[in-house]
Amino acid sequence: MSTLKQSGLRTILRIATHTFLFTFTSIGIAREWQDNSGDYRVEAEFVRVEGAKVILKKSNGQQIEVAINILSLADRKYILNANTSNPVQERTQNRREKKTVSPSIVRLKSGRIATGTGKLEFQEIDTIVDDFMRRVDCQAATIAIANGEQILYSRGYGWMDKLGNVPTHPNAVMRIASCSKPITKAVIKSLVASNKLSLSLPVFQNLGIAPAGPVVDPRLYRITVGDLLEHKGGFDGKVSFDPMFRTDMIRQELRLKTQVTPVNIIQYMLTQPLQINPGEKYCYSNFGYCVLGRVAEKVTGRPYIEVVQRIICQPLGIPDFYLSRNSIRERPASEVWYPVKDSAFCVDIMDSHGGITTSAISLCKFMQKYWNSGELREDGQRQKWNSFGSLPGTTAMMLQRPDGMNCAVLMNNRHNDYREIHDRLSVSINEALDLSLIHI
Repeated sequence: MSTLKQSGLRTILRIATHTFLFTFTSIGIAREWQDNSGDYRVEAEFVRVEGAKVILKKSNGQQIEVAINILSLADRKYILNANTSNPVQERTQNRREKKTVSPSIVRLKSGRIATGTGKLEFQEIDTIVDDFMRRVDCQAATIAIANGEQILYSRGYGWMDKLGNVPTHPNAVMRIASCSKPITKAVIKSLVASNKLSLSLPVFQNLGIAPAGPVVDPRLYRITVGDLLEHKGGFDGKVSFDPMFRTDMIRQELRLKTQVTPVNIIQYMLTQPLQINPGEKYCYSNFGYCVLGRVAEKVTGRPYIEVVQRIICQPLGIPDFYLSRNSIRERPASEVWYPVKDSAFCVDIMDSHGGITTSAISLCKFMQKYWNSGELREDGQRQKWNSFGSLPGTTAMMLQRPDGMNCAVLMNNRHNDYREIHDRLSVSINEALDLSLIHI
């Protein structure tokens, strides 16, 4: 963490591994500034913002550079107001912005290409994404950063195709894996809000799906919609198994001659025992969200993706929520390639728990309207949500900050230790956003 230490009339400003020395006096100054700990104060005039630094002028005329992220929140807000309300400063900033907007295709320090437009305030984002692409060994990535309805930053990185001929554009779509779950939450809670569904409804008593054999655990019929939303349906994949990744076994058990469907998986799971009493304990469950997709279909009489498009996409003007597909022939032209075999797992059946394909920009549009909990956002609410998606060939992150900023990152591969990657990516992006004055 950056700190300021005072010693007589000399102050040492430590930022990362760099140290800057400057002298100050305490007479005839326009404003007193302090760091975010409140321990250090210096009087100086505000001059301008340069990227992640603020330029201050002391009474002796000396200009000093201070990293914005070490300043107190009150001082950062002061900078924002001064930087937008001063006509002379505004004209200077406008001239500078023309210089900092990058061309449609640029080459990063690593040699990787980036598309879209970016401002100097967000230059650290490119470095972060570039570094994490190296860590997860991916060839394509996208990022979008938004404040409310305004997209502040949108980039594509690397190549959409295996041969490296087509640059990844900011609107490129990718699988988002379990980042599909917030969308399913929003669908279910919208149906509840419109009185078409109740959270207390016993799911399997009303779904109309017959079991593939004898029901060995009557507790199945106590599971409610609310239990499934909260991952409390009683399914513990760590104790038993995750049926969403056992399609070959289920196909053999049910003696199917065609591909397994979500309904087939439910029919099979109705013959299996629960591991926990419904509603008793949180256990993350892909299968539970598979069932919620069928609940949405039962209530509306339409396929899951059509329900999503009607309830979520159409009101928000989102054009590109698709079902993820194993076969490349069934994918949209705007979708990137994945360095995994089509037969590695069956993404076709994952719709409501991990089978949506979309763009980072569209995820930001979704997050502007809904919290990742599925609740509608209301004015004045301040919440923080991190959602992650992971499949072979996929890393996805949806970030919602208390200051109103939303961020989505998509990559077309994943690291073996993907949970650690998720945590580090979230921390790195948040720190970079903190550095940017634009979203104070």
